[in-house]
Formats: sequence, structure tokens, C-alpha cells
Amino acid sequence: MKGVLGYDSKVDELYGKSQSELYDGKIFHIGLDYNSWMKKVGWFEGPILWTSNWIRDNISLGTEIADVACGNGQIGLGLRNHDYIIDGYDLNPNMLQRFEATNYRDLFEHDMMENPLPRKYECITVIGAFNPSHLPVETLEMVRDSLTDDGKLVCTISDGDFFKGWQNAQQKWLNLDSYDYIPSILIDGEQSHHFMCVFSRKNDNV
Repeated sequence: MKGVLGYDSKVDELYGKSQSELYDGKIFHIGLDYNSWMKKVGWFEGPILWTSNWIRDNISLGTEIADVACGNGQIGLGLRNHDYIIDGYDLNPNMLQRFEATNYRDLFEHDMMENPLPRKYECITVIGAFNPSHLPVETLEMVRDSLTDDGKLVCTISDGDFFKGWQNAQQKWLNLDSYDYIPSILIDGEQSHHFMCVFSRKNDNV
């Protein structure tokens, strides 16, 4: 059942699976592996390329970037040969074991709900993980503590009601600089959308 602004239960089903399940099983019983499915339904051409283009337009080459919930390295695949220093973080070791991108400096198993990242970054991406099945809005505090003072969070948020909750919660820890609402996944003829959001760090004395 679709939500107010396009949240789809099939998207939720996807996010609830481990990377190994997505690779070794069949996506929604249509016979596609994870990467083929991502391309077929438009996720790579939507949120991944939107994020990659935003980084290229706004973040200097050579900047250290943290890709949280990095999966198999879709952000790195989107950035391709551009000269950024990318570290990947994911809670699920199966995801890291199936990593495909080759332009990451290092990979870490990390629970963003428990601790900030071990270092601060000027740019953090969280694509496909801020949704009811994965990371709650409280994770924003951990993200805030992982950003440099002038750092940016680039992320997707999947559901209209969830986004409204973020508008309230983010005021504690981050400033919402901008957002875009784009087509993201086309499943069974139904087009889902995601918010592409850019946040900046809100310092304790603000």
C-alpha cells in the first residue's frame, strides 16, 4: 500500500533484506539480482546519480566522504573515477562481503544507531537507509557528531509522514539546507518517490 507521498511497501520489503538475500535470492520473485534490479527500477539513475552529481557540484575533489549504509558501494559506482576519499560503513557484514566498488579507501562494520563514526567527515551520504525499516530519526544525533563543523549530510528519506517527523527532529541536531522530491523506484507500474535532502551541522552553541 502506497503512503501519502509515494512510500511503497515493496520498497520497505527491499530495505528489510540483507545484501546476501538480495544477491542470492530473487528480487520480488522477478528473477533479478540486486544490481540488475537497481538499474531496472531506476534507483541508480535516480537517488544515486542525484547524490553523485550533488557531490561533484558542491564538494571539492580530495574531500573525505563517509558512505553510511554503503551496501555494495553504489555511491562509489556513481562517482566513478572522481578523486574523492570514500570510506564505507555498514552494519551488515554480508553487505561488505559483497562489495563491488573499487574506489573506497576502507570499509567498516559500524552501527550508526549506537555510536558516531570514528572520525569526522566533511560529507556523509546515507542513501536508502533512512526509512521505517532501518535508521530512525534519532540517528541524526550520531550523524551530527560525525560531521565537521561545516559538514554536509546528503540523504534520501522515503516516506511523507517520515519526512514530516524529520522536519521536527532535525531541528535538534541539523539544519535542513535544501531538498528535492524525485522519482526513485518504479515497481509494477507504480512510481515511488524519495526526498533528496541536504543537511548541515547544527553546532551546540547555535
